[in-house]
Amino acid sequence: MYSGVKMNKMLNRFHMWFPGGIFLGSLISKFMTDFGFTWETQIWIIMAPTVIYAFLFFGKTFPEPQEEGASSLKRKL
Repeated sequence: MYSGVKMNKMLNRFHMWFPGGIFLGSLISKFMTDFGFTWETQIWIIMAPTVIYAFLFFGKTFPEPQEEGASSLKRKL
């Protein structure tokens, strides 16, 4: 999808926010436990973003790799 500097920038953004999402999710889970939510209810609440992503990406195709990028990983004999 991306190449060069743009790819590095997007990967860095993902890796920067990934631990933040785990931390935020753990805080949300703690507050739900403190308010007496059962574990089943917590799982259903956490599944909401999954269902939203499934709806957004359903029917989309993943971009095809560029030929020069795909062949650069081949082992030279």
